[in-house]
Amino acid sequence: MKKWWTIGGYAALLVAGVVLLSFVSRERASEVCWRVDLSVDEAGPHRFVTRNMVLDRLVLTGDSLVGTRMDDIHIDHLQRALRNMPHVRSAVVTKTLDGRIEAEVTPRIPVARILNPDGTGFYLDSDRRLMPLSKHYTAHVPLFVTARAFSAADTSALDPHTGRVLEGSPLDQVLSFAQAVEGHALMGPLTEHLYLDSVGHAVVIPRVGGYKIQLGDARNLDAKFDRLQTFLQHTVQSKDLNFYTEINLAYRDQVVCKRRW
Repeated sequence: MKKWWTIGGYAALLVAGVVLLSFVSRERASEVCWRVDLSVDEAGPHRFVTRNMVLDRLVLTGDSLVGTRMDDIHIDHLQRALRNMPHVRSAVVTKTLDGRIEAEVTPRIPVARILNPDGTGFYLDSDRRLMPLSKHYTAHVPLFVTARAFSAADTSALDPHTGRVLEGSPLDQVLSFAQAVEGHALMGPLTEHLYLDSVGHAVVIPRVGGYKIQLGDARNLDAKFDRLQTFLQHTVQSKDLNFYTEINLAYRDQVVCKRRW
């Protein structure tokens, strides 16, 4: 008899659980979104993606969201819309149990800007991918004026399957130059922009002065910059840099200069 009471008790608990879940399900089906919480990673120096931009994209994609039944909000659709924003690296959208929509967005990080001969351009980001320019924001990253035009269709510089910059390509040289220049105490403030020739060799155009600095390829850049720093420390005190039209660092253990006559 006791056994049957035990079985009956478990059955009653099961029925009660089903009824409770059904009730919760009906309640959630009728629940409406009352708030949208956005988290945009703005820890870096760039502002390609703002909270207002993300909110505008969510509103355009899913009407107002606030006041919409939670069951009528399609998370995968919202998430895909955010990930398709050209300056977004990743996006995660979730529903909460208390009727909120949460969106976490991480922007892309530009490391170099390319200016093609025809005036078109783009950024290279930290994931080695092409990143479009923005009408709302310009990143202060090393600028490369190129002798040849690059585009997303350039299979000599980009992997056609992943879209990433190929190792050893001229754009790979750009990434090396950009990282070295940006992180150097002398070259960062000194550089106005760089000219990149068709084989990937770079020329620094300084912010001040009528000379240029030939870097050659992207090998041994730290050593080249150290030679330049030593040269400037021993030269600028006694001579005007405007006496020179070119400072060439491409030769091993040398600084070769051309004078202005």
